[in-house]
Amino acid sequence: MDYQRIYDQLTESCQSRIETEGYTEVHHILPKSMGGGDGPENLVCLTGREHFIAHRLLEKIHNNSAMTHALWAMSNGFNGRLDASSRVYEYSRKKLSEAMTGVTLSRERKDNMSKAKMGVPLSQEHKDSISAFWTDERKAEVGPHSQEHKDNISKGKMGVKQPKATCPHCGLVGGKMNMTRWHFDNCKQKESERIIKNIKSSL
Repeated sequence: MDYQRIYDQLTESCQSRIETEGYTEVHHILPKSMGGGDGPENLVCLTGREHFIAHRLLEKIHNNSAMTHALWAMSNGFNGRLDASSRVYEYSRKKLSEAMTGVTLSRERKDNMSKAKMGVPLSQEHKDSISAFWTDERKAEVGPHSQEHKDNISKGKMGVKQPKATCPHCGLVGGKMNMTRWHFDNCKQKESERIIKNIKSSL
């Protein structure tokens, strides 16, 4: 089967589409891991189902570790098994997006989550599995933590709460460190808005 031809047809048809209603995700036509850039010519808005199919095709075309990992990450909500259908993926991503937009956890729920993290001791079996995971080879691959990272870990263990931040694009509220990594300038909603704006301005 000519997976490249199918992939090209999918991305070209979606690029020429005037507007997509409902939930969308931004996709790099040439993956960033293979040298693709963030320019509008390499970006396309896909539905959740189309995005999943696109990555299934990329994995078939290139058959390398980067594409396999990307596909695995998209299927990770299904216990890491690559048998999730594109419809199930789209449905779950859409529901998750709707559920998390503008969500603010109640003080009671935050307290319960904090108690659960601080009050549940690890079993010896759990500790042994963690120790077995961090082999010398894996430690060398990951590298040492920075002093700032160590300080943040220390603060977290002492009960110092991280400051909260709100993403101006999707409205999600969360810890400042994680929000800075996944939201603000890196927010998928911002990227989607920019692409839609560029598409509309080019019409």
